[in-house]
Amino acid sequence: MSVADTYQLLTYVCLFHVIMCAWLIWKNQSSAKNCRELYFLLFCLSCHLIVTVGLPMYQIVYWTAFGGNVLAPPALWFLSRSIFGNHRLSSKKTFQVIILSLIIYYGLGIWDNFSGPRYPDTLMQLVSIFFIVLTIMETQKQKAQDHSSSENKARRFFILCVVMVSLFTIATELALMYDEMMYMMVVQRALILTLITYFIGNSFTLKSTLIDKAKKEVAVTSISYRQLAEKIERKVTEEKLYMQEGLTIGQLSTRLNEHEYKVRQAIIQDLSYRNFTDFINSLRIQEASDLLADRTKIDTSVLEIAYQIGFSSIGPFNRAFKSLTGMTPTKFRKLHFNSEITPSVALNSR
Repeated sequence: MSVADTYQLLTYVCLFHVIMCAWLIWKNQSSAKNCRELYFLLFCLSCHLIVTVGLPMYQIVYWTAFGGNVLAPPALWFLSRSIFGNHRLSSKKTFQVIILSLIIYYGLGIWDNFSGPRYPDTLMQLVSIFFIVLTIMETQKQKAQDHSSSENKARRFFILCVVMVSLFTIATELALMYDEMMYMMVVQRALILTLITYFIGNSFTLKSTLIDKAKKEVAVTSISYRQLAEKIERKVTEEKLYMQEGLTIGQLSTRLNEHEYKVRQAIIQDLSYRNFTDFINSLRIQEASDLLADRTKIDTSVLEIAYQIGFSSIGPFNRAFKSLTGMTPTKFRKLHFNSEITPSVALNSR
């Protein structure tokens, strides 16, 4: 088998693995994290494989696939933020980064068609390298919070694959001799295959899919999360951790000596909050309502109360209070003292 045949075969195997990985994400949406980022990365990898294998296609299909191809480095950054940094970008910011990246890449691509030297192509690689560096920095940022050696290994493996795939991709696109480029592209395909296989093997509980013990395993997990939820509520309320300014789910997980994804899942699944912020804000607003209704605190300003319960400024406090009670803190205090009623806050965060 020639090098070109090996390259073609690996490309089709990679595409098959991408489809398998997407299918597993769809089948395990309830337990799989970071689905949005994983789907987007798989789409970009598919576009890269399709564009570089040289399949015949219409011009509009080619440019669409080319767009997904060049967005692979930003997709890796999105995924690293979501998995390792635990602070995914909002849909709006993600869309803005994608549009800006496409404008840069397509702009350089148009310039490349009308220029002699390949400066635009080199600039494209520099933009890709920029996102790769961001990916590595994001992956390493919260390394100190890992609770096990397996999490450390996952970070190292992810970084190694990202670096190796990126190096060989950039090298092949800048290579001058066809034979050298083909050998490097074979290695690149093998590395992509390794990366996809890693996600398939480590992101999903394949045993529960293949072995008829799924119901039993789910029941055990559910009990575990219920116990963790009680532990979280007890820890946060008894020690009044919610009054700590800038409290993050990572800090709470460290105090509980639990994995962050388990704490997040318990808050959403068993405490029935949309996210960690809603959970903390509900406790803060309940505390604030008690303080606002306390006659001994009547001389304490709303801003002071906001600082006291953990908010860093008045704006977020007002928005959270109104979202949970239907009125501003000032109006709540005024209505309470005018009517002389016992405070009753109808929290609707759940």
